[in-house]
Amino acid sequence: MIYIQNTFMQQIARTLALFLTASVLSTLPATAQHSKAAAEYLIVEHTDQLLIYNKYQQRNTRQGQKGFVPFVPLKVLESNGVLNDNYTQCMKVELDGSLFFLIKNNETSLMGEGKFGFNHVYKNVVVLQDTVQLMTTSGAVLISSDRKQQFVLQNGEKLIRYFQDGDLTYIRLLFTPVRFGWARLAGIVRTIVLSENEQDHATTSGIPDKTLSRVEAKFKEVNQLLTTLFNYFNKQSNEKKLVPQWHSVESERSVAYVLEPHMYGSSFPETNRYITRELDNILLGTIYTISYTPGKIEIQQK
Repeated sequence: MIYIQNTFMQQIARTLALFLTASVLSTLPATAQHSKAAAEYLIVEHTDQLLIYNKYQQRNTRQGQKGFVPFVPLKVLESNGVLNDNYTQCMKVELDGSLFFLIKNNETSLMGEGKFGFNHVYKNVVVLQDTVQLMTTSGAVLISSDRKQQFVLQNGEKLIRYFQDGDLTYIRLLFTPVRFGWARLAGIVRTIVLSENEQDHATTSGIPDKTLSRVEAKFKEVNQLLTTLFNYFNKQSNEKKLVPQWHSVESERSVAYVLEPHMYGSSFPETNRYITRELDNILLGTIYTISYTPGKIEIQQK
């Protein structure tokens, strides 16, 4: 029986490694681009008072809530929606390309609204969502998000432009303590392209969704292959071995992927090395690094 079990696992491991190294896994779809259309944005001062659900419609973790800093612009996708329970009212928003649900008291107010401090929905604004560099020797003025203070911007400063409302553009200063506000930028900026490393620094949340979706897709493909192979060899050997699967475990500072059941942790060394190599390629040039122990692959900031 021990010989049969070892042969079963050896066949799985060899076949899995063969499929992966032969690059059988499918390619990823292209990421949709932002369009410069009219939109709505919600800006809240005390974002810690929002009741936030993630894209899976579960209460947001502390890690997932990192991007909700004061005055961050939240693009409103749907003002009056409901969760999958067809009961809980919500506002669907987007932050750094990630989907979130803000829970509401009723159609007109969000949970915690009395503690938001400054808050406003800007309607019919023009989406920009690009990065620019200030090109003026005379400087420019940054007006605070609540329009109560002003600061001087320096020539060469790099800015993220979120949207335009009249002659004012809502921006964030890059590579300084997070600061949002308004500025008049007509004729004094040029569009620039950030490096991969700069792009990761430019997000206010954790691992950017664009990067995380590629990581999740890789594990999904491996899980599908594991399912196919185990079902086939179970049928051939008349056994009923549990199918191992990689599951994500989110913590405050990292995202880990764990192979369950745990007894399979050391069963597929070649496959695990393949996965870490692929993830290294995905994360190349970013501020994230990978650590590996048998049955667990963890991604965290350097």
